[in-house]
Amino acid sequence: MEIILGDFLKEFSIDSDERIKRGLLYKITHSTSFSKILFYVKYDSIVPFSSVTEFEKNMREKFGMEEFYLKCSYPPELFTIDYYGELIQNLKRNISFVNGFFDNSEAVISDNTLRIKLKNGGYDILQKANFTTETSKFIYSEFGREINVELCGELEQSDDDYNNMIKTALDEIPKHYEPQEKEEPVHEAPHSVVSDAENLDINEVDSDNRDVIKGRRIRDSYISISEAFASHMNENVVICADVFDMDRRELRNNKTVLTFTVTDYTGSLIVKVFEKNEDIEHIGYDRIKKGSTIMVRGKLGYDTFSNDYSIMPDSIVLTKRIQKKDTAEKKRVELHMHTSMSAMDAVTPASVIVKRAYEWGHPAVAITDHGIVQAFPEAMNTVESIDDENFKVIYGCEAYVVNDTDPVFIISEPDERSYNDEIIIFDVETTGLSPQKHRLTEIGAVKIRNMQIIDSFDTFVNPEMDIPAEITELTGIDSQKVADAPKEAEALGMFMDFCGKNPVLVAHNASFDTSFINEVKKRHNIEFD
Repeated sequence: MEIILGDFLKEFSIDSDERIKRGLLYKITHSTSFSKILFYVKYDSIVPFSSVTEFEKNMREKFGMEEFYLKCSYPPELFTIDYYGELIQNLKRNISFVNGFFDNSEAVISDNTLRIKLKNGGYDILQKANFTTETSKFIYSEFGREINVELCGELEQSDDDYNNMIKTALDEIPKHYEPQEKEEPVHEAPHSVVSDAENLDINEVDSDNRDVIKGRRIRDSYISISEAFASHMNENVVICADVFDMDRRELRNNKTVLTFTVTDYTGSLIVKVFEKNEDIEHIGYDRIKKGSTIMVRGKLGYDTFSNDYSIMPDSIVLTKRIQKKDTAEKKRVELHMHTSMSAMDAVTPASVIVKRAYEWGHPAVAITDHGIVQAFPEAMNTVESIDDENFKVIYGCEAYVVNDTDPVFIISEPDERSYNDEIIIFDVETTGLSPQKHRLTEIGAVKIRNMQIIDSFDTFVNPEMDIPAEITELTGIDSQKVADAPKEAEALGMFMDFCGKNPVLVAHNASFDTSFINEVKKRHNIEFD
């Protein structure tokens, strides 16, 4: 849903600044009783803080709501030093204890850093409250721009008024997160797939196996992502989820942004972390891999920069799920396992299947993919790494056979020769798929008699044209390898000499291979039966 805010409210008489009405309303969240509502609106110019608060007040009075907030989003280029006064007004509302510390303060923006020059001290208390990080997050949520925040100037004072202000600020700093029963906005979360995790067959987390990556050890109980979407938007939550995607990007302000996309199978979201470049290697994020299970505590909200739901964590803990066990006294053998090589059917790699069967005490496991054997090497390498003679991999396949009762001709120009006569099995590599536009790059063949290999042939072919990069990646043949090779007419002549007169030719994709051979014959007037 995207609609001009003024059009959305045109049926109601709401007094507001015209600049408020020109915004683009793209999302609404609300509590189940509609007593608390949040509008998310995009603007192409800054709306004064006073206009925002006046509009919020009018909306609360008009509709009798306990709480109403307007969440403004702006293009990144609108964050300039002219916005500093508006920024402080917003921070005073969102972080109450900043009152007084920023009176008469000044600021400059350089090298993508906002430097705030204090005039009334308060540096220590602001650092204790993680003010610079919270301010960076606020700027990011409003403008989608990563800005480093630094405090300088008069960092502390020593008079009674200052000491009283410090005491008041200490009392107002939020305490450590404690779960509370609150009615908060209900979100229609696009990533949510089930209402709760209770009915899912997901392994529990090992409470004794927790490795702190960032912040502190998390002792709070975690909730499902779907529950967080439903009842805990814009507040601190603790979730436990598996990492299925990761990204790392260096910013221009000497910081790095790390994003971990996670799921607990009730929903998915992004965990986003900003760290200074010099700190990133010491924190231990490299221990988080795809497939890792992490517990995260932080504020859940909508990230206007990535247009997705995200958590800005204050703590990340690496943990492990308690693996299920096969407690059967007599272990079974699974004789029908599909791996990720079975397209559109299975997603589990062969190595994971083999390891799990071994961990459960099974004596063997059978790999039986659909019409392919590509999983065999991975399965073989895995069972060799296990190195237990009492455990086996059974190599199988769901094979597909030709229905030879139907009149389907798979032989061209059949004659009376048998399988024990001389047969040439050949294959070609090319620069592309069209025999008219593309050329041969290699011809390979083996000669069989009495079902035994008696000779072989192989030659590169100079195609006299560039070999595309994707073909090189597929075949391993590049222009350098074929530079001194015979051209197509000579190469075909060599192949004909190898085959002899009236050969029986066999190919896996015969129509493709012979189409290129026939085009070479046609271009050079070569006879080859």
